[in-house]
Amino acid sequence: MKTVQIYNQTQNHLVTSNGWIANTFWTRFRGLMGKKDIPTDYCLVIQPCNQIHMFSMKFAIDVVYLDANNVVVAIDHELKPWTMGKKKPLANKVLEFNTGYIKNKITMNDSLLLK
Repeated sequence: MKTVQIYNQTQNHLVTSNGWIANTFWTRFRGLMGKKDIPTDYCLVIQPCNQIHMFSMKFAIDVVYLDANNVVVAIDHELKPWTMGKKKPLANKVLEFNTGYIKNKITMNDSLLLK
């Protein structure tokens, strides 16, 4: 998988330099399934994507939904294992983080830069 830095342009700070892009059928399908945990600052970027499932997950995550311009259109906090996120029609990609990591780092309508 390809690495990516995520920068919050609205709040003018680096969110993480530990992002990974899942953009093939298999990397998107697998996502974080089966992992016991992830590093604190880890982010999985799934694209294209506008809905996720938490089947075979062992821990809760925070999910940030971005539109085609990388503007935050929705956030799900503490999405629990074995649940399903609601479909977000405006979303083009999702960012999956450890629960609580994005607090004070990303809010609704923030513009993010992925590079």
